[in-house]
Amino acid sequence: MSQNNSVKGFLIGFLAGGTIGAIVALLTAPKSGKALRGDIKQKSGEYLDEADKYFTEKKNQAGKIFMKAKENSR
Repeated sequence: MSQNNSVKGFLIGFLAGGTIGAIVALLTAPKSGKALRGDIKQKSGEYLDEADKYFTEKKNQAGKIFMKAKENSR
């Protein structure tokens, strides 16, 4: 169980670090405000899509584990 927590913590840290790194890179890039806002909007949409896919996958995995446990308890 602690290995799952370690993996979860790593993934959250990885996503947070990637997000912060992307924001810093965008903010330090020599672009106009309009272009920068467009980039931020695009990247944030991509990150939200990735997070949604991740949580949907984990929700499905949890449902499968629950159903398997339910079947095994009978």
